[in-house]
Amino acid sequence: MRIFIKSGITTVLGLLVWTSAAKAEDLKSTQLKVANQSQTSSVKLASKTPSGNYGANLATKSPQNPALSDAIVFLDRKLTLVANNPKNTLQDRLRQSNEQPSNLAPVASVKDISSLFPADAPLVGFISIKRENWESLTRFHLFHMAKETIVKFMPKEANFNYARDIQSWLGEEVGVVFMPKVGNTPVTMESTFAMVFPITNDMRVQSFLDVVKKDKERVKIREYQGVTIFEVKTSKSEIPATKPLPAPKAAKPATQPFPEALQKLKNRRQNNLAIAVFPGYVALGLDSKPLEQLIDTKNGSRANISANPELQALTQQHQAPGVLFSMYQNPVAYMALAKDLIKDIAKDFPSEANGILSASLLSLENINLEQLKAYKSINSTLRSQPEGMRFQIQSYLVKLTPEEKLKSANKSVKNQREQAIIARMPAATYSAFTGSNINLYWQALSRSLETIPEVKKGLGGFREFVKNTTSLDFDKDFIGWMDKEYGFFSFPTKGGLFKFFSPNANFGIGIIVKTGNRTVAENTLNKLEQLFKSSSNGETIVNNTNIKGQNVTSWDVKTGDFSPLAYSWIEQDTLLLTSGFGAISDLVPKPYVQLSDTYNFTTATNSLPYPNKGYFYMNMGSSLSWMYGFIPQEYQQNEFVKVAKQAIGSIYSISATASQTEETQQADMLMVLAPTRK
Repeated sequence: MRIFIKSGITTVLGLLVWTSAAKAEDLKSTQLKVANQSQTSSVKLASKTPSGNYGANLATKSPQNPALSDAIVFLDRKLTLVANNPKNTLQDRLRQSNEQPSNLAPVASVKDISSLFPADAPLVGFISIKRENWESLTRFHLFHMAKETIVKFMPKEANFNYARDIQSWLGEEVGVVFMPKVGNTPVTMESTFAMVFPITNDMRVQSFLDVVKKDKERVKIREYQGVTIFEVKTSKSEIPATKPLPAPKAAKPATQPFPEALQKLKNRRQNNLAIAVFPGYVALGLDSKPLEQLIDTKNGSRANISANPELQALTQQHQAPGVLFSMYQNPVAYMALAKDLIKDIAKDFPSEANGILSASLLSLENINLEQLKAYKSINSTLRSQPEGMRFQIQSYLVKLTPEEKLKSANKSVKNQREQAIIARMPAATYSAFTGSNINLYWQALSRSLETIPEVKKGLGGFREFVKNTTSLDFDKDFIGWMDKEYGFFSFPTKGGLFKFFSPNANFGIGIIVKTGNRTVAENTLNKLEQLFKSSSNGETIVNNTNIKGQNVTSWDVKTGDFSPLAYSWIEQDTLLLTSGFGAISDLVPKPYVQLSDTYNFTTATNSLPYPNKGYFYMNMGSSLSWMYGFIPQEYQQNEFVKVAKQAIGSIYSISATASQTEETQQADMLMVLAPTRK
């Protein structure tokens, strides 16, 4: 199936760089032994079943995704044959002994790769296949587990060896491109997707092509502007199917079947793989058309994207240590492409999945393209750092609007006040979200949403409902006074609102808001208190209490120990509001240990940009401890639950922030990970 070929080719090389570390020795020793290893491997393959039945067993036991398996196995078999070539074995020895043959080319950089991509490409990506980058991930327990899982799902037929199959002839980066849409012609995966691999060993590439040419039944060869293109049919079984030998009853399959839903995916057309080789590069696609566009760009008949300033910034970032993936997007062109691709991919999925894809398409249709024109490009990178994994998005602005300038003004002063808000949160906080000026963001958001007729109608109905029930204006009385810094957080507490639903809920919610208009805030609270008392037929009361010198107002039920809401003006301009009296009593006058002083929070936020627009933070340890309490005891010993808990539990925290300059908007997310357990 095309989508799996695409995703497989895109990710498998990087993932196999990582997973093959368990199989491969260091490059130095591997290169000396590669021929012997390949011959030994062939002997083992031949000896497993008599009379060629091994191939049939492979066909029955591989994961039930023939297109992906066929694509991987086709390439893998050809690469293995290349590795057996005595000329290549000799060259490996020369490389190992530092004698450089004349046919070794310098390694192409991502900047060089980008010169092959058209200037109007909607999406360009770069994947690092540096062995050290991927191997370093296994120092984290989460990726150590993921590596073991990926190996289980790889086709059994694949005999991948990174040192032999990649490092011996490919460069350190892979380029990915989606070609621009032409006119009103719908885009498909075949017509747009291509990958480019820099090559460092011409002899190894020529050996690969010689092997491919021999497969005359599958391979069609043609020329385009002096470049040879190989069009390969990959969905036909490589080894003729024969009746497999009966497997021993106790035997377990070496690979795990794909989930049942994937078995329903429709293989609606022939699966193809197109290969083109021109000086310094190998290009792959699902069809030859995007490869022709690459050749046109390389020959200079169309402009390339390498001079684009935003792409140049991305290529610079991609060179930083630990970067695994980076991507450039032209927002407007990409949106047009994405709409067509969702429609194309939907044809491969069973009817029960179409609802999800239709919803995705509807959400794209509702995006205002005029607003996207405010952005030159959106760049993103994924990299590892000592604490864990870092994901970053940078949006390059055409120009900063007055509204955006207002949002970014006085950032350092705002950040100091936000830090004071974080100091009001307890150390064991489950999650927190801070920022400034809810009122401004609400105005911008509501204006944006009101461009969608259905949403505009819904917002109008909501405002009318609030007005009728509370006699208050939602925009002015609820949101209007929230014009300074704020913080939302959840935390462990044995009292308050959620105790009513479960005695062991151990959960509370808090909101801290700084305001420039306390009078409006107090007026709103007073009116809501009157509504609370009048609508309960005398069963509720508003209490004023003093906790260690701090005045607290709580809404309580006269009978029983139930308090749904409490608040306190902890500073002249700062309101703390929580889910009940029991919850607020843990926070005033101050938490015993403040969130801002904890190791977990500082580790999660210290490497994020500062000044910024606020933080998102989730303490995975305390959050998971709370959530596990809801898992019934009979499921606690379930093997799947155990593995899931082990994987998720290796994430210490997730944090994020947004920042802005005159030219860019930036979002950063950090996942702090536990080290691999010995």
